[in-house]
Order: sequence, then structure tokens, then C-alpha cells
Amino acid sequence: MASIPQDIRELFRQCHRRHPLDTPLTLQRLLAEESGRAVPLVAINFLLHEHVLKEAEGLYPTQWDDTLSHARERHEAWICDTLTLSPSHHLVATYAYDERTLELFWFVAHFPWDTEAAPRQMLRTFAALGVRPSRICCLPHPALLSMRDVFTAVIGDDLDRATASGSCMWVQPGNVRRHDYVGAEMKHLVFPIFATGPDPQDPKPVDLLLAKLLPGVDTVPSEILENRISGYMIAHAQAQLDILMRDWNTNLRHGAWANVGMFKMMRYGPPPTERRVSVAPNLC
Repeated sequence: MASIPQDIRELFRQCHRRHPLDTPLTLQRLLAEESGRAVPLVAINFLLHEHVLKEAEGLYPTQWDDTLSHARERHEAWICDTLTLSPSHHLVATYAYDERTLELFWFVAHFPWDTEAAPRQMLRTFAALGVRPSRICCLPHPALLSMRDVFTAVIGDDLDRATASGSCMWVQPGNVRRHDYVGAEMKHLVFPIFATGPDPQDPKPVDLLLAKLLPGVDTVPSEILENRISGYMIAHAQAQLDILMRDWNTNLRHGAWANVGMFKMMRYGPPPTERRVSVAPNLC
């Protein structure tokens, strides 16, 4: 892909700056409409992934971050999943955790069509930890479509192309018990962020927040209002997810899993044990 003409690269850069969250197919259509050039989809995908990688240049640290040094030996396999935060506000959250320890590495709120959110967070995590996993397993979701190409590009210098591509794979729900366990727990933990009360007619917490932030909502133009609400939704969700991630990791480090209620043990089984970890490569 190094042979992509410079004028195509420049057209893509200008189009992507105006439409940073659009999908490759949408960008292809916009490029055709604005410039009259038929740019192959594979070239657009390559340029998108190149953009994500360039954004992370210069982030890699020269020394360990002491607050994250616990992750040094925990980078065999990472699991990446996406769950819905709010269908009405079109918000999802992508998170990744260590398959062995269940420790969360990131939890980011974004729009479902933002396929760069997960790879961008992955690169930032690599930079913060100074390590990368041997493989990444993604549960199927459109927001994770770019993960394989970006991860392959990152490790491509160390491995041949076929091996690198096989290091990022899709894994179906239900195939690995620990994935189902973590997924069920995450859905339970994020539910209050946009949940209603016992009565479906009760206002949602986020709607009460918006009422305070946008008192003159009736006087704001619709297109500006939509952008403001989207920004507030992301900020509100991310603040809650940051707290959730901190508490989750703190509980893990202090052995809080010993206090897991019996109803959880019956529903999901006990947390993964060292014995099950030994067969993880065959399960993922």
C-alpha cells in the first residue's frame, strides 16, 4: 500500500478531518462525491489504520509507569468486548482485560460506528504498559473490525504476516466460560449508568443531568443540541466507566473475589482458576 498516490492521501486526510467518525464505506462515498475519484475500499482501510498508528507515534515510554507495573507479566492473551450502554443515545463501551487475571486495561465509551476507538485505546495501553499481549481475542462487534489490522501492523515487524494475522482472532460468545462470566458482570455493572428506575416512566439519571446542563434546551438549534448532547453522553459515561474500572481492578488486587455472593457462583461458576488458565490457548 506504499504506492497510494500522494494526492489520494491528501484527499483522504482532508475528508477524514471533516468526518472523523465515518465508516470506510461512507468515506469512500464522500471521496467520490467531493473529488470525483474512485478510491478502492482497501486503500481507505489502509489509510485509516495508518492514521491510527501515526496518532500513537511518540507515545511509547522509555521507562515503566509505576502505577501499571503490575501488568508486566500479564500479557499472554487479552480479551476485547463491546457492550451497549444506551440504544436510545447510540452509545457503546469497549473494554479489554487480561484473560488470566481478569484485570481491566481499558474501558472507553464511544459511538458504535467509531471503529477507531478500540484500536486507538489499544495503542495507548501498549504505550502506557510498555508491553503488548501475545494475542488478542475479540468478541464479534462492528466496532472492533479494525482491531486485527492494527494489531497485525503493530506486531508485523516481529512475526511473519500469517502468524501476526492469527494473533488477533474472533471468539464466539459461549465458547469460553470466563468470557461469559466477565461479560455478564460488566453488563450488570454498567446498567445503572443509563438505567431507569423500577417504574419505566421514571426519568433516567442521565436525562436529569441533561436537564441541568441544558436548561434552555428549547432555544438551542437542533444540530448544535445534538452535538452537545452527544458530548455530554460520552463524558458522563466515561466518568462512570473510569470509576468502574478503578474499583474492579482494586477489588481484584485485594482479593475481593473471595466475597462473591453465592448466587453469582451458581449463575456463572467460580472465577477462573490457575488450572483453567493452563489450557487457555486451546480455548481462545
